[in-house]
Amino acid sequence: AKTFGRHQIGLPWLGTPVKKDIRDQRKRIVAKVMLYPVGLYDIKTSVMAALANFVLGPDERGSWPRNTIHLSNELCDDEFAKEMTAERLVDPDEEARATVSRRARNLISPKAPREWKKILGRANDWFDTTVYAFALAWHLKHKRRLNAERWADLLTVVHGKPAEPDLFEAAEDGPFKGKTTKTDPEREARRKANREKWAKRS
Repeated sequence: AKTFGRHQIGLPWLGTPVKKDIRDQRKRIVAKVMLYPVGLYDIKTSVMAALANFVLGPDERGSWPRNTIHLSNELCDDEFAKEMTAERLVDPDEEARATVSRRARNLISPKAPREWKKILGRANDWFDTTVYAFALAWHLKHKRRLNAERWADLLTVVHGKPAEPDLFEAAEDGPFKGKTTKTDPEREARRKANREKWAKRS
């Protein structure tokens, strides 16, 4: 399977695939591939928002915002950080530069449409990798309805054995674990009364 990017706003993060032929230099079909369209605009916006949340840090209670990308010092050196921030949301007619002069900013209409553009002279491989990883994760959650049980089943199907403990086992909360909420006695009483009422009607 392969992917190709689409830049419009509001597209599915990973769309319906289409079958395409792979041809050699003599135009002969040598293989077929499923081509998945990726909604780049919304994903890139989400990735940049996640990086911004990481920079802002946790709140006074120590809680991080939803959609935060956590980067360790061992992973995020100067070059990695530059690649992760190698694109800017700009006017279509504006060149994406690392810095924009005050005069140039005054010429940009705030009502103009925006698009993501690569900053001149800067690699963006890690940013692209993160974008496509977000697309795959979105597909697993929203299209495959993946949860902890189905994830365990998939691991068994692919590897032929259940998942083994790894570094992620040390995390206090797994990715599928929901937040616990305090029980409201009055609400529970109302729900019980409603269940009994509907049971009498059946």
